[in-house]
Amino acid sequence: MDKKFIEIVVLKKLFDKNINLTKFLHKKYHNISEEQIIETIYDVQTGSYIKWAKKNPQIQRNYCKEIVEIIDSMKEKSFANYLDAGVGELTTLCDITSKLKKKVSSIYVCDLSWSRLFAGLKFSKKYKNIKNKIKPFCSDMKCLPLPDSSIDLVTTHHSIEPNFMNVDLVVKELFRVAKKKILFFEPCYEFNSVAGKKRMNSHRFVKDLEPYITKNGGSLIKKIKIQNPFNPLNATACYVIELKNKRKSRRINFTFPGKNYSLIKRNNFYLSNHFGVSFPILKDIPILRKENVILSSIIC
Repeated sequence: MDKKFIEIVVLKKLFDKNINLTKFLHKKYHNISEEQIIETIYDVQTGSYIKWAKKNPQIQRNYCKEIVEIIDSMKEKSFANYLDAGVGELTTLCDITSKLKKKVSSIYVCDLSWSRLFAGLKFSKKYKNIKNKIKPFCSDMKCLPLPDSSIDLVTTHHSIEPNFMNVDLVVKELFRVAKKKILFFEPCYEFNSVAGKKRMNSHRFVKDLEPYITKNGGSLIKKIKIQNPFNPLNATACYVIELKNKRKSRRINFTFPGKNYSLIKRNNFYLSNHFGVSFPILKDIPILRKENVILSSIIC
């Protein structure tokens, strides 16, 4: 499916008027992919989550405090690495990881939107105890540039939510890179109010994660209702998941998306000798998406 070139200046005006951008894009651009809709809308919204967090510090703190308690209650004493997939503007990630009692050595963060990552990294600089641990990369959650079984703890925060058409592929890929433990903080239809369920249906949010967890080799240990969600019309549950089959852990490094072939950093690119391609690095953020690859075998 060809990527559409969209007039962002038009969308920003519509966003300021609270127009439903998803419906607008579907109507104006026929056959536009779900992935491009998600990327485009989040790019247009860049900065809005940081503004919201600053305007609503108590709501932000209450939600993150619950998450910290869940992670600190896990039996693992520390995590060599941690992945927040679909991290957005890092507001939730920073509040959580800066307060964890458990030691986390490396914090990998990814998002489909480069703009949101860039804004989030600027925001994260005030968190001095974690800012040097953060390793950002721009990628598609269906095709992560990480090796199999390389991440100690994988988390999401409402990032599976909009992937209605691709939820199975997203869950499968997150399980692929996880060693054992996964925490999904996602909307829960079961815990929602009548108005909340209507909203989930209207936005086509993912409603039932359990079948996808089981299908892809996960065991749902428990489902915890979050008492302080960001939005009372978007009830959040913590899905505590363990992978059923123990797999050999791999050393963490960037790879060709969805594969185990390592990438080599050279100047402002990551190179793949195996495929003879390069991925650009923009403002210290690697863009590790197949859509942005450059065929360049002569330098690989």
